[in-house]
Order: sequence, then structure tokens, then C-alpha cells
Amino acid sequence: MLKSIITVGIITLFVSSTLLITTKNALASPHQHHLSLTNLPTEVRNLTIEEINAEQFTNQGLEKLQQQDYSGAIQAFSQALQLNSNHEMAYVYRGDTCQKLEDYEGAIKDYTLALQGNPNFAYIYNSRGDARVALGDYQGAIADYTQAIKLYPEDAFGYSDRGSVYLQIGNIGKAIEDLNKAIQINPERAEAYFHRAQIHAKFKNRQATLQDYRTAIQLYTEQGNIVGCLKALNMMRQY
Repeated sequence: MLKSIITVGIITLFVSSTLLITTKNALASPHQHHLSLTNLPTEVRNLTIEEINAEQFTNQGLEKLQQQDYSGAIQAFSQALQLNSNHEMAYVYRGDTCQKLEDYEGAIKDYTLALQGNPNFAYIYNSRGDARVALGDYQGAIADYTQAIKLYPEDAFGYSDRGSVYLQIGNIGKAIEDLNKAIQINPERAEAYFHRAQIHAKFKNRQATLQDYRTAIQLYTEQGNIVGCLKALNMMRQY
């Protein structure tokens, strides 16, 4: 899933940078550097001027998102969508940025628009599920995570996230089933161990509880997730 997003980003950057360099050369010396579309990849030749500019704004938004300039990122993605309202990745990126700003309703709206253009992208369902959880819409989140699992059953995120929601609503049986599946698929999924530890704690299984918390802390540390590490450490100390 993450690999797919990175790939799209690389394609976007390639298209934008190729056109930008070629266009700059043409403008600098219009008589010497005529913009020859035959020298460009087919994907680039088929783009309109509006679509090309939309790619450039999308890349600007990604740069600002990386710099944690979330307001600037929102503005850039919005400009891209004004030029190309069918740019589903711009909706996804803006939705991700909305979540950073805790604008979960805005995120859900953008993810929903993105799904209209790409209904088979598991990442979008997972992300919309996260936003629904933040708003307390647990059944909606479960539906989104379930769809993500159907589309990409090899990924642990859907199982881990759905398991955590089942835990929140008290469906322990389905929670432990999903969390075990997530760990089976990806033994480095720290969140799955963290939530499974809470289930073990409910059943007074001290050894299993501490083991899962320790594993979660180790993985969070290795992955540079300080917040997650402190969260698991605090829960273990309370137990």
C-alpha cells in the first residue's frame, strides 16, 4: 500500500519536473528550444496544460506536507484540484493533511471524493476509517477497514486497525482474531501488540500482557515512534 503511494508520487514528480524543465528551456530561448512533444513520454504528451500545472501544485503540496507546513499544503493541493478536479491523489494528500490538522470531517470528504476516481485503493479506505474512528463512528470505520482488507488482504494495517475498533466497542473475540492476523502478516506491527496486550490484561494474563507490551515498546523504539513507545510503557507500568 505504501509502496503504491510512493510510486504515484514518483510518477507525479517525474511528470512535473520533466515538463517544468522542458518548458523553462523553451521560454528562455523560444527560437532555439521549441517544445517538442514527441520527445516526451506518452503520459506527459497526453496531459493538458491544466493537468500539468495541477501536478506542479501537487508536488508543492507534498513538499509543504513534508515540511509540516500543513496550511500551505492544503492550499497547494486545493489549487491542484481547482485545475484538475479528477486528481484523486491530490484528494488523498489533502485528506491526509486534514487529518494532521484534526479536520476529520474534511478528511472524510476528501477520501470519499478520491474513492470516486479510484474505488480499489485500500489505503484510502484505511485512512477514511482512521478519520471515522476519530469522530466516534466505529461502525463506519469497521466497514472501511473491512473493505480495505478485501482489497488488500496481505496488509496488516486493516486487520490491526479493525481489531483496535472491535476492542473499543467490546467485541473481544473479533478483536483478538484481527490482532492475531495482523501479527501473523506483519510481526513488526507494533500497534497490534499494544492492543492485544490490553486484551490479555482484561483476562488477567499477566505474562502475555507484559510480553506484548515489551514487544510493542521494542518495535516502537526501533521504528522511531516515541509517542507509541511512551504510551505502551505507561500502560505497562500501570498494569
